[in-house]
Amino acid sequence: MGQPDTRATLILRIRDTGDEEAWNEFVEIYTPLIFNFAVSRGLQPADARDVLQIVLHNIFRAIPKFHYDPKKGTFRSWLYTIVRHEVFRHLRTSGRQPQSSDPSELKHNGELTDDPEAKRWEFDYRLRLFQWASDKVEPEFTPRNWQAFYRTAVKEEDPAEVAKDLGMSRAAVYVSRSRVLSRLREKVANVADQDWAPGLEKRN
Repeated sequence: MGQPDTRATLILRIRDTGDEEAWNEFVEIYTPLIFNFAVSRGLQPADARDVLQIVLHNIFRAIPKFHYDPKKGTFRSWLYTIVRHEVFRHLRTSGRQPQSSDPSELKHNGELTDDPEAKRWEFDYRLRLFQWASDKVEPEFTPRNWQAFYRTAVKEEDPAEVAKDLGMSRAAVYVSRSRVLSRLREKVANVADQDWAPGLEKRN
């Protein structure tokens, strides 16, 4: 097997179950994604929290044996398989305590399929990465520079209009957008198994 993609930094770090810093970061990023998916499938918040705890426990047990190979599939598809399995298990046993999955069953399951549920997971995954990275990166920039990025790269507003509203030159708007994008991509690269691109954060 070849060397894992360098973008999988966090994924590789959590294979060390004693790396508390990596696990805290993982939980911070992925908890909202897992919880919201469970709720979207019809679980009540309390049940979604139960599923969340089971999923995190199963990942903790299974991840030391997880071999990240982007040629065979992505981490997000593996995670989706685990989350979907636990949500369905809980729905099937409604009213009873969900049983924990056997970590030996949690295999790297290839790429996501084209079904609507998987597409929603993909969208929410990218959205969560953007939200997390934005929270970390935004304080590094002035409010005006952040708005120059957000309004042109995410909301896709006319750079000329944005420049006028913010009292900036168009060149300054482009420079701000480029710098923020660079930092966001750098931040995401340390935790994700894919590149991030602006514009994916807008819901239809």
